[in-house]
Formats: sequence, structure tokens, C-alpha cells
Amino acid sequence: MEIPQTYDEFLAVCQTLKDDGVTPFYGPFKDVWTFQMWTASTWGYYVEKFEPDLWDRLNANEIGWDEIPAFEDSLQKAYDLYKDGYMQSTVLSDDYNSITDAMGSGEYAMTVGSDTTARDLLAAHPDITFDIFPYPVYDGEYEYLTISQLDAEFFIPKDAKHVEEAKQFLNFMAQPEQCNTAQKEAAFVANVQGAEEPDFDEFYTHLYEDYNKTGKTVVEMNAYMKVDLNDLWVYFQDMFAGAKTPHEVLSAWDATFEELMKAKGIENF
Repeated sequence: MEIPQTYDEFLAVCQTLKDDGVTPFYGPFKDVWTFQMWTASTWGYYVEKFEPDLWDRLNANEIGWDEIPAFEDSLQKAYDLYKDGYMQSTVLSDDYNSITDAMGSGEYAMTVGSDTTARDLLAAHPDITFDIFPYPVYDGEYEYLTISQLDAEFFIPKDAKHVEEAKQFLNFMAQPEQCNTAQKEAAFVANVQGAEEPDFDEFYTHLYEDYNKTGKTVVEMNAYMKVDLNDLWVYFQDMFAGAKTPHEVLSAWDATFEELMKAKGIENF
């Protein structure tokens, strides 16, 4: 089988696997944060490519979460995978830490995760080949890898007693030679002009060359949010439990989102 480039191709892959006695997808959704990787990725891609002003509109209370058909459609597709037997029946009792054993068992073909997930699997099962591909919910999504806004950062609290000294330290850390020294410990993409190119292993070279360097990346949804998302993640669990439809998930989150934004003093709420 080849990596699917459309959602119909993805479903065809799932059916082929199921017919061959392999559960296509392992859903470790006992932890509230695990399934949100799904939406953080797919919604991040959708907005950037189809409605680039949508995050601003949501954060300005100009549109409700339950008024976005593409979001509901993506949730329905995810739930249908579970309902149609393309996931294990125990999605709400299997946690993220169970991925390593599950994916090494040969009983499952795919799971949701990040580059760290893949690296953990490669380290735990060196005899098995693992890789990442973008989940193709929307047209063209198979070409783009979702990234977080930042992997690591330094910051200075606004009420710090020694702001100028702290700025000098940050300036020191932001010099190319410091980035180059850090590269010797662990390769990373430095956001500093003049820093050396990272010396990645084969796995990260593939991600870096095929996605980052070619501009085939989109920023995850979470980077644009101004409030805590835990309630939304719990509503996702309600969906898999059959307690909420995808539309009801978005409606419940819309009400909670408004309350949280209002409590934070965001304008228009």
C-alpha cells in the first residue's frame, strides 16, 4: 500500500488492513490531550489553506465554532473510523503510554502522534520501520506537516527586576556560536541567522528536507488560542463515548469558549 493522498484513499487503506486482520488505527484516547493532536493538525491546515482569517474571527466572536462545517466534518470522519471498526473498541481506556506496545504487536498499523512518537517507536522496535504521514482529511493536506509554533523559548517576565541584564543574556544565547554549540548536543532548526544547518539523522532529515525546507508546513490550531482547551478535549472524549455528536461537541465548546474568553477580558465577549 502507498501513503494515501485523499480521504477516500485513506479509507481504502483502512479497509484493506481490516480485511487482512489488522486494526487500521490505534486510538489512545484515555488521556484528554491525545485526540486533540488530530484536530490541532487538521484544523490548523484547513484554516491556513482555506479560511486564513478564521482564527481572528473566532477570537473576535464573529463566528461560532459550531458554524464551521469543515470542523464538524473532520470530527464526524474521526468518529466514523471508530464506529466502523477501524479503531480498537477500547479507545477510552487505552492511554498514550500504551502506544509503544500496541504498535509493536503487529495488531495495528497507524496511530496519532508527533515526531517524538515516531522516534520512541523506532527506539523501542528497531526491527520495525515507522514513519510519519499527514492525515489527509482536506484536499492537499497530504503534502503538509503540522508544526507547533515554538519548540523551546526563553522569555523575560514583564515585572522582572533585572530586565536589561536578562536581555543581555538572551542576546548572548541568540548568537550563532551558541546555537552551533547547542547543535552538538541535539540537532535542531535554529531561528538565528548565521547558525549552522542541523546535522539530523535519517528520520529527521526526511522531515526537514521534505517539509520544513520546502515550506510544506502549517502551524497547529493551538498556537492561535487565547484560553485553555481542556474542556474541548473532554468533549472529544464525550463524542467517542457516544454522549455528544460532533455538532454537539462544537456547540458545547462554543459556549465554554465564550465564557473563558469573557473571563479573560477579551474584547467582544
